[in-house]
Formats: sequence, C-alpha cells, structure tokens
Amino acid sequence: MAKLTDRQRKQIIAEYVEGGISQRALAQKYNVSQKTISTILTDKEVRQKVSDKKNENTLSMLAFLDSRKEKAQSLMDAILDLAQADIKKAPLRDKMGAFKILSESFGGKNGESKDQTITEHLALMKEAFARQSREKAEEDDGDE
Repeated sequence: MAKLTDRQRKQIIAEYVEGGISQRALAQKYNVSQKTISTILTDKEVRQKVSDKKNENTLSMLAFLDSRKEKAQSLMDAILDLAQADIKKAPLRDKMGAFKILSESFGGKNGESKDQTITEHLALMKEAFARQSREKAEEDDGDE
C-alpha cells in the first residue's frame, strides 16, 4: 500500500466532501486500505466539513426544487389530464393507491400539506375518484 502525501490527504477529503464517492472507491483510487481512508475522514474538522457540505447541498437542492415547483405542478396537471381516461377505467383499489402515493409524496408532517395548491389538487383528485367510484357502482347496479 502507498503512503499518502499531505496533498493526497487533502484531495481525499475534498473528493469525499463533494460527495458521490465512497470510502472504498477512494481507497482503490489511492491504493490504500478503506481503514486508512476512514481514519483520514474521521478527523473532527473533516467530519464538520462533510456535515457542512451535506447541509449546503441539501439547502441547494431544496432551493432548486422550490424554483421548479410551478413547472412540476403544470407537468403533473398535464399528465393527469392525459391520464383521465385511464383513471376512469382503473379499479378503485388502483385509484386509492395512486391517491395515497401522491398524498404521501406531497404531504407534510402528520399529513399536513406543504403547499395549498397541492392540497387543492389532492382534494380534487379524491373527489374525482369518489365520483367515478359512485358512477361505476351505479353502472354496475344498472347492469344487474
């Protein structure tokens, strides 16, 4: 195994802080053991740098997602409009499963909505599913 220079140690820390690379991959890249990489990365200052970078990345991603919220909403609206016929044909179980996934994906803690628009769309979807279920039940009753 190779002995690491100070420069290599700094490169290892920088690569790890930037993310996207595992300790095992770093060990292979620098021809050292994973334990050596772990020892370098468990330094208190390094852990703080990693933590700070992860927080920075999280905030950056949240800001990006927030900036794309309107576009995502219009895309979801378009998809739901296109899927209307399929939604009508789907069994209630599938409709409720889709509703549950959407509500969990866009709901906040304890089921509270993160955004009023999303809450309104979910309410409309629930209402549409219920109406379609009633219509389907009426059709089935009429067939008997």
